[in-house]
Amino acid sequence: MVISRAGGGYGPPAAAMAGTTGLVFPSNGGAPSGVKVAFKFTGAALPDITPITLIWRVWIVQHAGYSTTFFHSTGDGTFDADDTYFGCHPYPDPPPSGNNHKWEISAGGGDEITDVNGNNTTVEFGRWFTQAAVNRPGPSSNTTTDFYWDLSTSANRLITRTTQPNFALFNSPNSPHLMFGDNLWADERLSGRLRGMQIYSDALSLAQIQARMDLASDAAVVAANPSSLFYCNLNPTPDDISDKSGSGHNPSWHDSGNKATLWTE
Repeated sequence: MVISRAGGGYGPPAAAMAGTTGLVFPSNGGAPSGVKVAFKFTGAALPDITPITLIWRVWIVQHAGYSTTFFHSTGDGTFDADDTYFGCHPYPDPPPSGNNHKWEISAGGGDEITDVNGNNTTVEFGRWFTQAAVNRPGPSSNTTTDFYWDLSTSANRLITRTTQPNFALFNSPNSPHLMFGDNLWADERLSGRLRGMQIYSDALSLAQIQARMDLASDAAVVAANPSSLFYCNLNPTPDDISDKSGSGHNPSWHDSGNKATLWTE
């Protein structure tokens, strides 16, 4: 069994364990080029790109280059600088290969790293961040993305971006997917740990997010919002990323032979 406590790393899948667990993804260069250590939601298990709320916990290790926490995108294997995708993750400083990072919203070919309240968005390595993203239809056929990049410190850590046109126009692209840990168009790996995942098929308010982000069990998440809860798994393991919401929205590893490794507290 592989157990990682330091973030990063790459190796064979580990067996499930009880307690507080998470997934460890390799940094860029930590796995062979082209290997996708990532899991994805597709088909009937794919939530719409808007409205949607995602809540998660992430721990980043220092690395060089671009990085992916998640992307909701068309999934055809190429990068298109349009409004058919969005993601929230670290952005290299300086781009493209810097080993310091800013938190960002990536969408429409752009990288938004400016906090609306003037906070420094520099990524602190080696600690847990509680984060959330809300993608919601806005006025005049726009879509607004709010990225709460440090809810574990303060609710005012916020990056926001409005796109044109409405993401709802792209809810059925050729091969849509929601992928965590990497993307299909490049080696841009998560480089750290991931756990505490919740997905809602609704645009939750900040107060609703705060009420759910510290829930201690999947059962507590289900009890808090059974109507719009799409997926939850607070303590994923390499062999169990299944949906604990009861809705059966189970993701799958992009390559079952290359899973993340296990972190446990």
